[in-house]
Amino acid sequence: MPRKWPYSALPTNLARYALQVTAIPGLNNRLGRQVPCSITLGADHCVPDKPLAWGTSFNYVKQSPVRLSAYEQADAGNQRDLDVYAWWKVTPKLRLRLVASNLLKHDEHRERRFVSNKWSRAGHTVVSRASLEMKC
Repeated sequence: MPRKWPYSALPTNLARYALQVTAIPGLNNRLGRQVPCSITLGADHCVPDKPLAWGTSFNYVKQSPVRLSAYEQADAGNQRDLDVYAWWKVTPKLRLRLVASNLLKHDEHRERRFVSNKWSRAGHTVVSRASLEMKC
C-alpha cells in the first residue's frame, strides 16, 4: 500500500505594472488605481484522508503618487495584509470555511490633492468570517 504524504503548496505571485497615460502631463501619470507592483506569498497545507486544510497568505502592494489630471494628484500608503484560513469538509458536497483577514491591522492611508486642498483617512479592521459552501 503506497504511503500518503501531506500536501503542501507555496503559491507566489509577483506583478509589475508600468502603464503611462500620455494625455496627462507630468510625472506619475498612471491610471488612477494602478499600483507599481505587488507580491503575494502563501502557504497551504492539507493531509490526505483527513477532511481538514489550512493556510495563510501575505500580500504586499507598493503604492506611489499618481497624477490623475494636470491639477490633481492622489497618494496612498503601502498595503500589507495577512490572512489565514481553515476549512473542514463536512460531507463530499459541503464544507465549512473559516477566514481571518487583515491580521496585521495595517492602517489605511489615502491622500488626494487638488491645487492646495487635501484629505486623508486612516483606520484598520480585522475581518473574520465563516461560510458554508455547498457544491451542487
